[in-house]
Amino acid sequence: MSVTHHGELVLAGVPWERVKPTDKGIEMPIILGHLVTGKQQDRRGYTYIKVGIGYVPPAAPPKSFAGVSGGGLWVVPTVVNSEGELDLNGTPVLAGVAFRQFQRGGVVKSIRCHGPQDIYGIARDTIAAKMKEREIWTPS
Repeated sequence: MSVTHHGELVLAGVPWERVKPTDKGIEMPIILGHLVTGKQQDRRGYTYIKVGIGYVPPAAPPKSFAGVSGGGLWVVPTVVNSEGELDLNGTPVLAGVAFRQFQRGGVVKSIRCHGPQDIYGIARDTIAAKMKEREIWTPS
């Protein structure tokens, strides 16, 4: 599955800079970001997806994506309607998990994610094997 040819890329996560203490606890808003580019690279048995961050208004991404690690990279299937606008064309699919940000000149330019082969292949197979061996963490 190539994530760059099946729809729009959306990153969902909770950046620490947007977490706020309140009288009732902690407010942790999930942000959704429409990503401008996606490039897939296979390296050492893993699939990495590098996604670009857009800063053109009305985009208002966080200054840092710290805390977004573990957040989902989603492919949102779309079609162009007769007015030239994008319409949803199916169910969004989890296609990656964010784990690293890259900065240039103090500005986050891209985020690296593990790709679908890592989630639905490597991670799933490892979890299944560890469950069989009873070598997975369980709460006490």
